[in-house]
Amino acid sequence: MTTPTVQDSPFWRRFFALYSLALIGVVGLIPALLNTFSGLLTRPGVPTTMSPLTLALLSLIQPAILAAIATAIGVALTPKLGLRSHIVEAAAGIPAPWQGFRREIAPALIVAAVGVAIVLGFDAATQAWVPAPVNIPEGEQGRTLGLTITGILYGGIVEEILLRWGLMTLLAWLLWRLFQRGQGTPRAWVMWTAIVVSALLFGAGHLPAAAGLYGGLTPPVLVRIVGLNSALGIGFGWLFWRYSLEAAMLSHASWHVITTLVVWVGQAIGQGNRS
Repeated sequence: MTTPTVQDSPFWRRFFALYSLALIGVVGLIPALLNTFSGLLTRPGVPTTMSPLTLALLSLIQPAILAAIATAIGVALTPKLGLRSHIVEAAAGIPAPWQGFRREIAPALIVAAVGVAIVLGFDAATQAWVPAPVNIPEGEQGRTLGLTITGILYGGIVEEILLRWGLMTLLAWLLWRLFQRGQGTPRAWVMWTAIVVSALLFGAGHLPAAAGLYGGLTPPVLVRIVGLNSALGIGFGWLFWRYSLEAAMLSHASWHVITTLVVWVGQAIGQGNRS
């Protein structure tokens, strides 16, 4: 009996298996959007007949469409490159698709923890050069539970589907077709180029929000936003290449959890020292 492969299963079955998860992640944006729109609508001179919830739901349309495009790209191209998703393999009927995922948990958590140390260490070392955010919306001060949930669901699921499953896969496939004529396994430099470029775009994608948050994009802000997010993206991209999409998702989501816990513990210690 021939062992089934991912490509033997219908495209749409694999697509909807992963896209259903993406939609859960898109819905995870709602807490952050509600905070943003609730604060915005209280400002004088901002007329609107819509509620914060209506505006939040309308804002989900664009990421839902982008996630659909990225999901389709990855479903079509990852089998050619040897990249994998346990969810897609399960939808394709691959036997024991989650076998070995336990071995991916440790490297995913290590990458997340190193990422937290890099970001918090950089922030602590550059307080004198990088300005503090000046336009933090009401309800978004600090690492709130709602924003952490948004980071877990949207960041951990949707951003990984957009940046790794979709963009990184597309870049790797283009380089593989151009320089290897679609033959053999993609060379390491092909994958590293795709990892780094997609990570840089991941970092640059945070600039519009950073511009509003910091009141402008000074060189220190650019270094912080693009540099740190790119470093995280490289770690997540490596996990996707060497392990699976789910390893990258787990690491990205864990980064938000660990960061929040570290910040909360630090705040608790600070309050204890002041009392």
